[in-house]
Amino acid sequence: MQFAEIRPVVYLENATTTVFLEEPEETATYERIVTALAETALSREESKELISTLAIELYGGEDDLADKQLHG
Repeated sequence: MQFAEIRPVVYLENATTTVFLEEPEETATYERIVTALAETALSREESKELISTLAIELYGGEDDLADKQLHG
């Protein structure tokens, strides 16, 4: 989110530390990353279709899946 009256801040967290980045050069890098991810990401429907297709390829159709669940 961006607000006109507040400068952007990037919050990074990992297992041992937390960092806030506030310098424009630092936050601009993450803005570019988020923009690239948004442009690359599939839509909700495209994601559902991909997951469904992969599940069928990996596990077969519904009948195959039910059979695998029953018989291991």
